[in-house]
This record gives sequence, structure tokens and C-alpha cells, in this order.
Amino acid sequence: MKRALRIAILTLAMIAFLMVTPARATVVGTPAADNPSIVEVNVTGAGYADLDGDCDCDDIHTSFTINVYDSTLDFQLTYIYCFLVLPSGDVYYVRLTVIGRYSSLSVDLAWYNMVTESGWYRFIVYAEIPYYHFTLATHDDVTFDPPTDGNPGPPLVSILSVTASG
Repeated sequence: MKRALRIAILTLAMIAFLMVTPARATVVGTPAADNPSIVEVNVTGAGYADLDGDCDCDDIHTSFTINVYDSTLDFQLTYIYCFLVLPSGDVYYVRLTVIGRYSSLSVDLAWYNMVTESGWYRFIVYAEIPYYHFTLATHDDVTFDPPTDGNPGPPLVSILSVTASG
């Protein structure tokens, strides 16, 4: 019984280590300058606006792109974790699951009523693509400073657009 418990704990520890360790999935055997990664996420924008039409610039618009540079990679799932970290340390989180294959995926998100405090906000995107017995993982982030005014109302996140190619 003790041995089975040790094996289970060791297995869970290895799985956790393997899921957290890769920040960029690199191609073995090709120069990094020619193909630095198989999968890459890039935050392409983060800013504030009045997205819900309530006359307050208390909403945040974020956008990112995921590129898959290996056309032979046969995958069917992508898990995308988006985090918005407020200056106080409070974190809002959205998980997206993409079913299907693509070479490029662009996503725009609206974070309504999120600008509630002054200071620097941070948007983080972490993407995982399960591939056979391992996971390709990548991440990117940006820090920005929107102005704050008034009580914005309850927080809400919506997908503004998704564009996939390949």
C-alpha cells in the first residue's frame, strides 16, 4: 500500500513538473534562428475603452495571437488561460478551449467594468496544446496603466472576435 502511494505521489509530481516547465516549445535539430519555436503566443494589444457604452472608460480590450509553425503538427485541442491582474493583486481569469487545428489563431477579449483601481494592470496569456504524451506550452504578457474613475459595476468578460487560419 505504501509503495503504491509513493508511486502515485511521484507520478503526480512528475506530471505537475512537466506541465509547468516548458515556457517555449522548441524544435530539436533545427537552428533557433530559423525556427525558434513550434508554438508561440503573442499579446498584440491591451488597453482601455468604453466597450459597453456606459460612458465610462472602465473596460479593457485585450488581443493575442497563437501561431503554430510546424505544419505537420497534428493536434485537436488548445487550452488558453487568460489572466488580468489588477494593481491590488486581484486576479480575473478566463479559460478558453479551442477544438480543431489551425496555423494562426487571433482572439480579442473584452473585460467589462474591470478598471476599478489606479496603477499598473497585467494581462497574461498561457496556451497549452496536448500532443501525444506531452504538452506544448507557451505564454506572453503585457503591463499597462489605464486611468480610473467611479464605480464601474460588476465585472464581465466576453469574446469580441476569434479568427483562425490554416
